[in-house]
Amino acid sequence: MRGRYQLRRRDPNAKTRPTSGRGLARGHSGAWTPRALEPGTAQGKGILVADAGSAGRAATFQRGTLPACGRGALPGLWYGSLQRTVAQPNLVRTVRKVRNMAKPAASQRTSQRPSQRTARPTRDQETQLRRLMVLDALKGWTIPLIAGGVALLTWPLSIAEVVETGPALIVSGAAVMVAALHAGLCDFFDERTTRATAATLIAFVALWLFVVFTPFEAKLNPGPELFSAQLPLHGKAVTVPVGGVAGNYRVVVEGNLGTSTDHASRSAHYQVGATADGAPEQTLEGDFVERWSQRRSGRRGVSTVHVSHTEQEHRVTSPTGSDLHLTLENLSPGAHDAVTVLVYHDTFPVALFIGLGVALTAAAMVVDSWRFTDPQELLLSTITLGALLAVASFRRFAPPHPGFGDMAFNGAVGAIAGMIGGRILVRAVRAVRRRRG
Repeated sequence: MRGRYQLRRRDPNAKTRPTSGRGLARGHSGAWTPRALEPGTAQGKGILVADAGSAGRAATFQRGTLPACGRGALPGLWYGSLQRTVAQPNLVRTVRKVRNMAKPAASQRTSQRPSQRTARPTRDQETQLRRLMVLDALKGWTIPLIAGGVALLTWPLSIAEVVETGPALIVSGAAVMVAALHAGLCDFFDERTTRATAATLIAFVALWLFVVFTPFEAKLNPGPELFSAQLPLHGKAVTVPVGGVAGNYRVVVEGNLGTSTDHASRSAHYQVGATADGAPEQTLEGDFVERWSQRRSGRRGVSTVHVSHTEQEHRVTSPTGSDLHLTLENLSPGAHDAVTVLVYHDTFPVALFIGLGVALTAAAMVVDSWRFTDPQELLLSTITLGALLAVASFRRFAPPHPGFGDMAFNGAVGAIAGMIGGRILVRAVRAVRRRRG
């Protein structure tokens, strides 16, 4: 039997008040009524109810039912059928016996230590917690901050000539691409991402870096020169051996405007003819520009700024792999009547870049459909379009030896164009889905 009881003797003439504590209450007739200490736990084979007003009087024990405090009736209570003479000490010992019967249950509830009630985390739980912490760190600002710091650090290092401009631009561009790719894929650093999805995303990242980074790096590092020569004005055609390899070739034309003593701005226009067996004649033309300007420095100081663009890049095609023939057809006065040409093999043709760019954009749209939040926003597709257009602008408009300003300008142009193209793509996808219903 659970529960503890105590005997509380009151004045027979006093009215019984409901007791809020534990024990027995006595009514007007002098009968003792036990109260359960814990509601609903007083269960067992019997509870003694004694009708003993004073020591030495006969006590009547009856079996019946006594209501419990809030959880139904207490079964098996004792009401009459037994007569015996009980002294007050015997009644006290009986109540103490009832109290001692309830101690094992109470001690069993309180003897459990906190370490027994709360099990220690298993190894699987610790591994899962560590995995969630790593995913949270990768999903946050850790990777973008590191990439941004690397990109910003390479600029002053190149200005201080600690690192050459070409390698510095490659490292800075790669860091910016990593930050952009993280912005599009950070939603997948989640415990809901399956292994199959993770493997597919790794393959997508490899394709993305190949399509975006490879042409960017090829612009900065065109490889060894196939041919270099000086073209005189109206001179004999110069033959460029290509070794029977058909394809596109990059031709860099360098001019020399000489030195200016009066710091005057000058320009010169050139025109080079390129022919190959089995292909129509191609004309390469552009301008060499040299500008001098003054910029205010401080309150009264003035500094001189010199900007010189004496290199231009063009692309020619040899469809059959035959040798190229170059001639200088026209050149403005003041450019020393000659130009220098450097020929490189185009390792990443424009047609290949366009084809892989379309395939990469389609793959990005598929990955966007797997996103856990806002799959219709096409965030990764917009970032991919911006990166592709930025690289295309950089390859088309940047000079043969670009700087950080050229990369920043063409990157901004590509990002703006990518956002516009992404919004148009989102509206087109939504319109198609509405028609399908």
